[in-house]
Amino acid sequence: MTESQSPQPAPVHTPWHVDSLVECPNVHIIGTDGRTLAVAFQRDDHPRLGQGITVKEAREHACLMAAAPELLEALIECRERLALYVDHTEDLIADMKAAKAIAKATGAQA
Repeated sequence: MTESQSPQPAPVHTPWHVDSLVECPNVHIIGTDGRTLAVAFQRDDHPRLGQGITVKEAREHACLMAAAPELLEALIECRERLALYVDHTEDLIADMKAAKAIAKATGAQA
């Protein structure tokens, strides 16, 4: 990476972003310190098994990972607000799915 391509700071609204400067099939997720936090890999199909990941899919995975902190925060807030308006949120399928996703994201038991 050259000086003119120095890492861009993460936007204010998200702690992580996808590095658009790296021109390779593996997409880097950049943390708040400007360093690579994770990489979404592109891989060619296995000769017998297939199961490749295209560059487009790798970028989509990276974008989802980069948005994960914001998505988690928004989902928690949505559940809290829903609980204010619905007496029995545990009966709502969407709330149960949200609770399971939050538990998975935070490492808690669902």
